[in-house]
Amino acid sequence: MTSGMPTPPVPAHERNRNERACLHAAQRSTESFCGRATVVLYDRINLGQNQQDVVARLRRHAEARDWVIVAEVIEYGPPETTSPAGQGWQTVRRLVGNRRAMGIVTTSRQTLASVDGLDEWLREQRTFVSETAPAAAGEAAR
Repeated sequence: MTSGMPTPPVPAHERNRNERACLHAAQRSTESFCGRATVVLYDRINLGQNQQDVVARLRRHAEARDWVIVAEVIEYGPPETTSPAGQGWQTVRRLVGNRRAMGIVTTSRQTLASVDGLDEWLREQRTFVSETAPAAAGEAAR
């Protein structure tokens, strides 16, 4: 029998216990974090570019979509020349391959343009790429 009274809020210690249980479950099978997408933040920036600003932009983009960030990977070099053999990109591939991350958040998909077979790999892994910068008019038509 319900009394029509509103349900009291869950105490903080209970919320924390539930969040820890979700985190523990997510560590075993991270395709989702309690129903939320898991993502890795990845970008390639020029020397002299402010890494903190780039990470903050990527983080805001992911958090606005309620995605769980499992890693932040920033490499230095021209943004359009991601090295498939580079340590940073290999970290991203490992996180996606192990299902720790369902998606990749980057400033622009152009950052990943030099990765051979990227689209096929993304399909095989069932992984998405989300950009923080809007695509140029010519790119949007692709």
